[in-house]
Amino acid sequence: MANIKRAVVSSLAVEPARGEWSPIRPNLLEFVLHGVRYIWPAVPGPVKRGVPTAFGAEPLASRLTAASGEAPVWAHPAGGARGPTLSPLYRTAPQAALADPALHRLLALLDALRAGRARERTLAAKLMEAELMRFDAEESDARE
Repeated sequence: MANIKRAVVSSLAVEPARGEWSPIRPNLLEFVLHGVRYIWPAVPGPVKRGVPTAFGAEPLASRLTAASGEAPVWAHPAGGARGPTLSPLYRTAPQAALADPALHRLLALLDALRAGRARERTLAAKLMEAELMRFDAEESDARE
């Protein structure tokens, strides 16, 4: 609950009268695109087996080429790839990503923003904006 209160105070979310909260998408997008790499810096690590992330996972993997074993992974025993490790945003992120492909896409884009070079960050920013707009459209359709 404290994280929601921080998001409201930071103008990343609003809390309507009935107690539910909802994100302020333009502010959240700005934070994700420009602030996440400073708040949660990506810490590179040794080559291990894990879950692909950043440009090693979709939607970036099909748009950028990388040599075998160069794409970063989150260290995880159930991962099917091998590469340099990257610290996840949260310790359970790899398991959550394995269970939810849509979440995996978003977390991989976040990692590209956190750890990528300029070209990767630019492409990840465009794709992140498109993903968030898609969620907005789906949410609007669900309310109708």
